[in-house]
Amino acid sequence: MGRNLMVIMLIWLGLGGLGAQELPSFGFDEEAAPASPSLQQRGSIQLDHFGFFAPSDLYDQRLESVLRARWELSASYQNAQGKLVLWLNSNELAQHPERLLNEAWVRYLAETWSLQAGLMKLVWGRADALRLLDVLTPLDRRLFVLETPLDQKIAQPMLRLSLNPTAYFQTEVVWTSWLEGDRLANTGPWVPLKLRNQINQAQGIFYSQYLNALQAQAYAAAYAQAMAQTNGNHALSASLASASVAGQLSLLQAQATQQTQGALERLFAFPEKLRWENSQVGVRTTLVTGLGDVGLQYWYGFLRLPSYNPDPSLVPLNNNQIVLWYDRVHHVGLDGAFNLAGFALRLETALDWTMDSKGDDPLMYNPSAGWNLGLDRDVEGLKFLAEVRQRFILFHDKITHPLDLEKDSDWLSTLVLLRLEQDLFQDTFGWKFSTLFSVEDTSVALLPEVIWKRNDFSVNLSGFFALGKDDRGLFSQFYENRLARLRVTYQF
Repeated sequence: MGRNLMVIMLIWLGLGGLGAQELPSFGFDEEAAPASPSLQQRGSIQLDHFGFFAPSDLYDQRLESVLRARWELSASYQNAQGKLVLWLNSNELAQHPERLLNEAWVRYLAETWSLQAGLMKLVWGRADALRLLDVLTPLDRRLFVLETPLDQKIAQPMLRLSLNPTAYFQTEVVWTSWLEGDRLANTGPWVPLKLRNQINQAQGIFYSQYLNALQAQAYAAAYAQAMAQTNGNHALSASLASASVAGQLSLLQAQATQQTQGALERLFAFPEKLRWENSQVGVRTTLVTGLGDVGLQYWYGFLRLPSYNPDPSLVPLNNNQIVLWYDRVHHVGLDGAFNLAGFALRLETALDWTMDSKGDDPLMYNPSAGWNLGLDRDVEGLKFLAEVRQRFILFHDKITHPLDLEKDSDWLSTLVLLRLEQDLFQDTFGWKFSTLFSVEDTSVALLPEVIWKRNDFSVNLSGFFALGKDDRGLFSQFYENRLARLRVTYQF
């Protein structure tokens, strides 16, 4: 069933959201709890409209609207803090009501340490957008690069111990037994090419399977009825039954299509999320120096991209499903953030060592390594950001099996991000322009945006435009998804 279900998704793992976002600051962000009780609430309501400039083979709708609402309640007293965040998305509330709970955690703060537990979103690393070290929480990538990292993050139930013996040194220990990967689009306009091909192949298999079964049932019923009417004339009964099935063909095809859609909704079988065997643990140490911050981290966890057996003959044997699992990984990362000649300079390096230590296991992703370098500067309100990220698949020459998950993948992937933004008229109006360049497949994404703000209201008008000659490129595969996006937000 296609050996490349999600190979191109390897690049997704480093994209994050590339819209507006908060840049990481230097130092630590632990907040001291106030001595007196404090209870604060805030929220927002957002109407999000997508307008596609032309119909395409990827998506047959021209307009789509989504209602989103966020409500946050924060409480603190003496040495205790807590937060509750509810997040409503009109597109998924009916099918996934559990996603209404976005965050829920409590934290105890001592003089030199703190303990936090609950459903939380944590950030590791210093990269602005093309992140390598932010491994603690998976991302919701169903809108590709149109969302911010904070909105993409999927909160996970975790336990976090922070040690702060001095103001210049911090160590974090994080543990969870919850396993969840990145959410990828399997319907709509942002389904990656490899995944689209996989779904289309499955659709063909399922449709033929269901149509053949329905025709066999219709033929059996018509044949039995004809035998009773013709006093057991087999030849005539067979002819009448075949004619009856031909007359019902449109109805049978509609039923097969309906059954196929139901099967596609259950196509992927994910592993159980909460198990002791899913335990993951990580340690990160950050040192604040006169020049900037330096961090070192280790994470024993899972890749966020699922593995699977691409043999199509296994799908019918597995109840018409593709069984997915996640590969164990030893992740080691080093990062730094510095101020240099007026520029904020950020660097990340990472090694993700899977259990495929020789690179020849076709059902497991190879070890990989990567680096990221970014800089930004604010010159009289004009903000400039440049970032480059490279990832290397190790032992790429050992990928020889015809069904290897990474059979058609490049050993090197390079992404470049350039962004300019500016706030004008006392921050009531702003503009932003981001360009993403995937070097190996020479595809480009252009992301313009203008923002108008007035008190608690804001209006964002943005767009997505892809360029490139290769319709299999990271961005050019979405060439037909040229769109304008209008977001109207009220904050309270």
